[in-house]
Amino acid sequence: MENVFTVNEYMKKELITLQSDMNIFSAIDLLIQHHISGAPVVDKKGDLIGILSERDCLDLMVEDYNQSSYLQKVSDFMSKDPVTIAADESLFTVAEMFIKNNYRRLPVLDKKKLIGQLSRYDILFALKKLSTLEKSSLKQIKREITASQGKRKPSYGPAKFDYIKNLSKAIKNINSWDPKHRPLDSQKKPGGLIKFPANENREFIIVGDLHANKKNLKAILQDSKNLYKLKDNKAVLVFLGDAIHDERLGHTLEMQSSIEIMDIIIRLINEYPQNVIYLLGNHDTFSERLSKSGNLQGVAYYETLYKIRGEKYTGIMQKYFDSLPLFIKHPHFLAMHAGPARGGLTDKELINIRKNEDDLLQLTWNRVNETRSTPNQKEYGPDDLDSQRKKIKSPNNLPLIAGHNNFRKWGGADSIWVNMLNCHDHVVLLSNQEKICPYLSFTGSSDYEIKNANLKIKKRKFVMDDY
Repeated sequence: MENVFTVNEYMKKELITLQSDMNIFSAIDLLIQHHISGAPVVDKKGDLIGILSERDCLDLMVEDYNQSSYLQKVSDFMSKDPVTIAADESLFTVAEMFIKNNYRRLPVLDKKKLIGQLSRYDILFALKKLSTLEKSSLKQIKREITASQGKRKPSYGPAKFDYIKNLSKAIKNINSWDPKHRPLDSQKKPGGLIKFPANENREFIIVGDLHANKKNLKAILQDSKNLYKLKDNKAVLVFLGDAIHDERLGHTLEMQSSIEIMDIIIRLINEYPQNVIYLLGNHDTFSERLSKSGNLQGVAYYETLYKIRGEKYTGIMQKYFDSLPLFIKHPHFLAMHAGPARGGLTDKELINIRKNEDDLLQLTWNRVNETRSTPNQKEYGPDDLDSQRKKIKSPNNLPLIAGHNNFRKWGGADSIWVNMLNCHDHVVLLSNQEKICPYLSFTGSSDYEIKNANLKIKKRKFVMDDY
């Protein structure tokens, strides 16, 4: 029986291709002109060297536009080492790849030469053909394809490898801090504390809980040329944790945006390993303990990652969570996700915090006591803030920055709160709201600046909002 369900029968053979030295805006014009969302990048020999997708082009959105932006090339933005397939590959096997890894298209190679491309749309034509076949014929085709391929290795390799490689690299970078700045714990592993010397002179940009809001993250990177500051080693970007899990009503079980925002953060860590710090938050987990509006977000995140990226990637993501620090001690500020443990923790206790689950839970779960009564073990008050500063020998007026707490239930549109409930020199910061995006900047002193990234929200046409 003729083998009609291989890639060769349905792939596109006439392709729009790009050259690596092509101007990035010329490439974008070409994509728009041909109504395509991505194109292969080839060298002068016709060998595939990368893919430029609309997602790669979005990196321009997180940079401030200036003259140099218009001089950048396709090679500055393309994804290298793309996953590929062979022309004689089974369409059934490739369809499974599309499902598991959420691909939109894959290049087809003969050795290193680009000979075609297969997209989801192309597979629809195969489905139409399948619908005309009897069940017995379909089974026969599958048997013949399997027999013809034998036990040879699929040419595309495991599609998850790129993600696995990037995540593993991020863990390595997180653990690569000099022990002078991230002291080792009693088991000779990087501890929970990162500390900076008195002569540290870079700007520190602090971002609160993002909860899957990619738009706000990109706005912060674009604001005040922050991304360029990272590239030039003029700034350190600090995430207070909880970048994942959308908390908006009706969105708590939607996990694709969480995967995508963590991909961006992983990329930042890999590109600027000494300039990006992500602190562990209570949402950075697969635990059943984590629930929002009755929905088990930790479990949902695990299940979605497992389905899309596979078992190995999901296991490495747990190692990523386990590698994250929890506390920053800087000459001009202190930072953590939630709040201090009751009575505070010493440097040694912070370094060895993964040996004490109760302390770890307090740093990631504690909330401000709002009743002005004696705080319980899941709360902290002004005395605990003072004790924390004292135990690590920091000045009593040193700003202590945290996220996690949400005071919006008290009314108002703020998502940053300063010195709430008699807590002096204390800032609670969230950066996930749809209409406001505050973050902090420390430059040379404890006198921080509250900045608001431009979300480019259109002005309302009507007093009672648009409809």
